[in-house]
Amino acid sequence: MATGTSRRGSRAVRAMRVVLALAALSAVISVRAAEQPAPTVADEALRRQVEARFEVVPLRDGIALVGRSADRRLEIDRGVVLSRGVPLSGEELRRRFGADADLVLRLSYLDNDALRRLFAAPASGASAPAAPTPPVPSTPAAAAVPPAPPVFDRPSPAEAQPVFHRTGARLGVAKPIVVAADEEVTDGVFSLGGSVRIDGRVRDGVVVIGSDLTLAPTADVRGDLTVVGGTLSIAEGARHTGAVHHAEGASWPRWSWPSLGWSRFEPGGAASWLPLAGTTTRIVLLAFTMAALAFFARGRVVRIGAAAAASPVRAGLIGLAAQAVFVPALIVVTIVMAITIVGLPFVAVVVPLAVLAMLATMVLGFTSLAARLGRHVTGHDTVVAVLAGLVILVLPTFLARLAGVGPEALRAIAVALLVVGTVVEYVAWTVGLGAAVMTGLGRWAVVPPPVPPLPAEPVVEPSAVL
Repeated sequence: MATGTSRRGSRAVRAMRVVLALAALSAVISVRAAEQPAPTVADEALRRQVEARFEVVPLRDGIALVGRSADRRLEIDRGVVLSRGVPLSGEELRRRFGADADLVLRLSYLDNDALRRLFAAPASGASAPAAPTPPVPSTPAAAAVPPAPPVFDRPSPAEAQPVFHRTGARLGVAKPIVVAADEEVTDGVFSLGGSVRIDGRVRDGVVVIGSDLTLAPTADVRGDLTVVGGTLSIAEGARHTGAVHHAEGASWPRWSWPSLGWSRFEPGGAASWLPLAGTTTRIVLLAFTMAALAFFARGRVVRIGAAAAASPVRAGLIGLAAQAVFVPALIVVTIVMAITIVGLPFVAVVVPLAVLAMLATMVLGFTSLAARLGRHVTGHDTVVAVLAGLVILVLPTFLARLAGVGPEALRAIAVALLVVGTVVEYVAWTVGLGAAVMTGLGRWAVVPPPVPPLPAEPVVEPSAVL
């Protein structure tokens, strides 16, 4: 009897302990629920605006917003707005969502816990519609099965990860470098005097000297960022792992014309300056060569110039014939020498000598024609006359190149001057070549010297005879 009583007492004690444990657990849950901040009026307004335009699906990391079309589906995770796993910039978001982009951006400012609390709590003042009474399950096991949660069609891992094309190290001197959004640089990026913009991935740091570095919202850079003599701009959303070394100082000076708005001598305008530099170099080399010929071979220059001035049409036709025959004749001679006993070693000597002889003949003829033209300006057969003739012949081409580096308004003038200069120089080279061939490189004169007048006979007066 005493044993039964003790057993009933021990059961009562255990039941009491279970009741106390359940009460303590309920109190803890109540305290935890009370610690959660209650949604404010602004939060409720934001929630109603979002749910009026999107279907909100809570995820393990963040939330998903589903619109009426496939291109209006995105996720928000740790402040980053994703579309099929690809981060969206503010500009792309506004282009695709229009006025709804501001709602999405306001949600991106909240962390994941705040997003879950916002869309898990019922909206204040809104009465939920009465749900239909579910059918009573036939078995207790069926009643224990909870309803399936909504399933969000998340993109597959292959869709979530953007496809990058990999490149090696990117090096640039005095030119801009842009790493595209779908590009992954497996090494580093180095630029001297050129700006750098990173839209994609860089895996071994960036060094920019003398210009600016910009990290776009989609940039992902691993390694140190080093900027010397330029500005560093890191957009919101850009990812960077590593140290930052920034010595802004003063940017490198960029030279520009003092007026007229002409293009700068920098990477963006170098393409328009190269033709001017090449034409100037050619004119300077021609000036030295022609001055030497006028000084050391004055007689030949005078004879060739006289032949060109006396028969310009004939000299031009001979020059055209020489140009047309030279290349085919050189090819025939090369083939004959290659298949005969002479062999290729002799060809390797003769062909360059023939080309040099042709160029020397053309330069001699051009110098003689320029000397003849300059003689009409200066009145003397001197080096000054040769240089004056050179300036007259190449002036249209030089002015065309000079206008080519100017503003867009001068482009038509530059093209017209270039056409005129090309025609003038080609005619001068052709006529000079023909005159040099006619005179045997100036060894003889094709124009006979003027015949001196006969002396006048003395007049005898009749009175003197008588």
